[in-house]
Amino acid sequence: MKRFILIALVSIATFGSSQLALAAESTVAPHMTWRMIDFAIFVGILYYFLKDPIVSYFRGRRQRIFKELEEAKKLREEAENLLKEIEKKTANLNERINEIREMFEKMALKEVQSILKGAKSIIEKLEASLEQEREILLNRAKMNILMKLKNKTIEKLKEKFKHLSPEEHESINFRFIELIGRKNNND
Repeated sequence: MKRFILIALVSIATFGSSQLALAAESTVAPHMTWRMIDFAIFVGILYYFLKDPIVSYFRGRRQRIFKELEEAKKLREEAENLLKEIEKKTANLNERINEIREMFEKMALKEVQSILKGAKSIIEKLEASLEQEREILLNRAKMNILMKLKNKTIEKLKEKFKHLSPEEHESINFRFIELIGRKNNND
């Protein structure tokens, strides 16, 4: 603040002296000389008092600009590193998604195979059970047919033997016993 007041006073004094010189002389050439001297003094005083503040201001501004450029450079490097990291993660993410998809496809295939194997086992058991049931039903049908055939044969024989005499009955029984005896000997 003191420098500013001093500069103002010196400026006023210089300007005032030039006005006095102008009034004292009426010729143009000396008037110009005094003005140039006044201006040179004014510039010298300004240089003397304002040199350091102006230089320090521009140095500080220059340092701030360099500092801001360095910070911008660091921020740019950080942003580029972050971008590279994000791109790397994104690339890895796509690979991981494909790995997970393949893993689930393998699991699904194993599950399908397991289900098919279980279904085949159930089908084989059902087929075996059906075969046994068919055999049982076939044997029952054969037995029913044999029983009906036996019953019919017995009825027909009873019908034929009704008219036979007791001697004929005994002769038939004797031959039947011989026939059964031979059959047992052959077996």
